Amino acid sequence: MPEDGPPAAVHPFSGRTAWARNLQTPLRVFLRTETGGAAVLLGMAVAALAWANIDASSYTAVWGARLSVRLAGAGVSLDLREWVNSGLMTFFFFVFGLEARREFDMGELRERARLALPVAAGLSEDFLSSTMCPQTQTVPERYRRAEAPECLSGDA
Repeated sequence: MPEDGPPAAVHPFSGRTAWARNLQTPLRVFLRTETGGAAVLLGMAVAALAWANIDASSYTAVWGARLSVRLAGAGVSLDLREWVNSGLMTFFFFVFGLEARREFDMGELRERARLALPVAAGLSEDFLSSTMCPQTQTVPERYRRAEAPECLSGDA
């Protein structure tokens, strides 16, 4: 005997708007793949190398542009190179922390016995780089800068 209630409605929401569905172009699909991302990265690297070699003064001027963030009399003023370096380092360590946390929670490092080898490798790398860097790095005087790390400035 059939039920007297309303017929079961098909759920009209797919979690995406019509606007987002219509933007699925072959280019967007390609760029979401690893190959697409690698192609864009390679293209940008080639463009930057060409720019730096064709007109070095404009390339240097862009990297030397000062960008400031000020709020109520206090602020930070760095050139573009320093902003990019700081931002990329922040992003790298953020992603590294997320990946490490994921490995501790769901990955290979859930079993603490598997943690010994990565920890030993990290500690030995730290020890070797801190003891060998001053002996292996020699930098000519003309390249030394005050803000360079000690092992690269040759002062250690």
